[in-house]
Amino acid sequence: MSIVRVQDLRQQVYDDLRHRILRGDFASDTKFQEIALSEELGVSRTPVREALAMLVRDGLLEQMRRGFKFPKRSPRDVVDIIEVRLRLEPYAMRRMTERLDQAKRTELAEKVRTEIAAHPDGPGYIDAHVRIRQALMAHVANRVLVEAIQQFEDFSHVMRFATLSDPYWREKSVTGNLRMVAAIEAGDADEAEAAQVTLLEWARDSFLSHLASTSEDHND
Repeated sequence: MSIVRVQDLRQQVYDDLRHRILRGDFASDTKFQEIALSEELGVSRTPVREALAMLVRDGLLEQMRRGFKFPKRSPRDVVDIIEVRLRLEPYAMRRMTERLDQAKRTELAEKVRTEIAAHPDGPGYIDAHVRIRQALMAHVANRVLVEAIQQFEDFSHVMRFATLSDPYWREKSVTGNLRMVAAIEAGDADEAEAAQVTLLEWARDSFLSHLASTSEDHND
């Protein structure tokens, strides 16, 4: 792949690599090397080096002695991140449900149901899940709250790619999101909040299960 040379090559390389990482294009044991990436992308090593440093700041990569790799996430990382999200996201769903009028709540619920119906499987549902999240966050009036939630979005997206390809966890996600938007549409803030709690608990359990299975594979 060759990236057209324009003024900010660093940003282009960063955007390209970040998109591919979040889309799950790279194996978990991928080693990112400046020379190889500069040859692949058709740019010099400097913008590649700077883009990789930006991805380290995002928490998507970590630097090794030679090159970069994906950070190894521990069960403690998952538990800690979900603990914080449990403080933020259920409250956001409650406040959104309380604030929106009936027409807006119905419009949002129909959008989510349409996304789920159109993309019931694998990668399609993962992309739909991102759009569902974006639609929900767009209706949260407190932008500081949204920014706090989005601090964890990259890690959360990595979790989705690791777990939502599994039909068992994908079905739970579908069920939970349908439950939540039904509550939002009905104006039931308590139920919307509770549904988001359940979704986050499932997200935690699914990724812990993924980490455990990955660890077992490496030990075999």
